[in-house]
Amino acid sequence: MATTDDESNPGQTTLELTRLDDGRWRATQAGVATERYGQTDALAAMDYCRRVAEGGDDE
Repeated sequence: MATTDDESNPGQTTLELTRLDDGRWRATQAGVATERYGQTDALAAMDYCRRVAEGGDDE
């Protein structure tokens, strides 16, 4: 499990959601190679979390 650089919250992480120019959303996380996309922020986050849970890595 990846964690943030903020060790005051061990076991927590931040998922970054970015709206792209084409209207889609990208979900990423510091220290994890996986990026997932969706038509909404929630769908991008859901797909990202599913991929990470399955042990997928885009690299």
